[in-house]
Amino acid sequence: SGQADVDHVPGIKFTEIRSSVEGTYGVCGDKRDRVPILLLGGASPERPRAFVISFGNTAPGRLTAVARFLSLQRGRMLPDTRLTPQRRQRLRQLLRSFDARSSGASHRDIAAALFSRHRVAGPDWHESSLRYAAMRLVHDSAALVQGRYRTILQHRGKT
Repeated sequence: SGQADVDHVPGIKFTEIRSSVEGTYGVCGDKRDRVPILLLGGASPERPRAFVISFGNTAPGRLTAVARFLSLQRGRMLPDTRLTPQRRQRLRQLLRSFDARSSGASHRDIAAALFSRHRVAGPDWHESSLRYAAMRLVHDSAALVQGRYRTILQHRGKT
């Protein structure tokens, strides 16, 4: 299965196509609504497909990806619900916290940058909830960078 097979699927535009020993990798959709696809062996998008979904903690997310792909095939796109607006904001805070801490910033400096300087000023800083929030962000950002970033893209809820 080569580029010619993958490029001409009715209603779906594949991009970022590359071959490997597993099959042909590609992406359909654009910008935020991207669905990665792996066509196994000699499979072609023009012929009937099967979705292989392993059981376990990742099954709900994989089922959602299948639903997104099928809706794309029908000409509409279901939104990617893995990164809610709240999760996007937390991810931004985590990355900013990691960068700041790596540059030598204190927890108070980080809290001032994220939550505003006037909210962390004063003698109550050591008992402030913002201090603990900054400390949690620094702790979680280190875990994120050490490999737990994949957990951000997992669906939460029933497994």
